[in-house]
Amino acid sequence: AACIATSGPGASNLVTGLLDAHLDRVPLIAITGTKPRSDLAHSEFQDIDQSRLFAAGGLSYSVTVSDPLQLVAVMRDAVATALTHHCCVHVGVPVDIQGALLSAPEHLCSANPAEMKRRVEAQIGDPDDIAGIAELLASGKERVVFAVGLAARQDGEAILRLAEMTASPVVTRLDAKGAIDESHPLPPPPRGGGARRRRLAPL
Repeated sequence: AACIATSGPGASNLVTGLLDAHLDRVPLIAITGTKPRSDLAHSEFQDIDQSRLFAAGGLSYSVTVSDPLQLVAVMRDAVATALTHHCCVHVGVPVDIQGALLSAPEHLCSANPAEMKRRVEAQIGDPDDIAGIAELLASGKERVVFAVGLAARQDGEAILRLAEMTASPVVTRLDAKGAIDESHPLPPPPRGGGARRRRLAPL
């Protein structure tokens, strides 16, 4: 996801929503404008140090571009950070750089966002870890909680199949409402002190 805000109050009003998205681990890039470079850092009207503002709120990548040639590399790193770390990033672009004509060397454009996203989505769990979890579920000796991340919000049907196979209830956070069919007749939570024995079936 991406969002754009103006300098000054546009950036400061963005803080709450951006930090909330960051806590939810939403890959998002926020681009804000700033004063021209010649007007920065000497008490110009509505001049806010935006990179420090967002970094203080918890964003690990928050940069204000200082040179037109730097913009391409900064945007490349920002997109890569957001997609690979599932976090929010911020890039401030001074208005005089926004209007500049850029001619960047090819090596600065080496990152391909579509390819990075494909590699992230293609990641699979370690087979030994998966086998260990399957054995634990089949034993029925332990209670197990599946914590499904926000990146799986489009996989509601697979989540329901897992719930059916393990006879498990599903509880969703507010921001996950609609990810699964909440009218589905899922089993009730286990009652009493003993753990329910679960049986795995093939997917």
